[in-house]
Amino acid sequence: MVVRRELRLVDGRMLCSYDTGGAEAPALVWHHGSPQSGAPLTPLVEAAARRGLRLVTYGRPSYGGSTPQPGRDVASAAGDVAQLADAFGLERFAARHRTRP
Repeated sequence: MVVRRELRLVDGRMLCSYDTGGAEAPALVWHHGSPQSGAPLTPLVEAAARRGLRLVTYGRPSYGGSTPQPGRDVASAAGDVAQLADAFGLERFAARHRTRP
């Protein structure tokens, strides 16, 4: 089951996020490509489940209901992921960008 959460970040922005649960399972944070909302795709959820992984995703700024962040750069994603990890209680996790078909 995928649970959608809206996280309030320290700068006041809203980050829409998704979690497949399994708090004890190893976590994978998936970074979506453009354009995409951040909502986990069924094949990703199924692949994570087969491997016993907890899949956590989020909508990057301006995508999928997440608040825009004017002037952001690629490196600013690290701050969002750090806050996402804190909100979900992830002490350790792997990160993966989308793969091309």
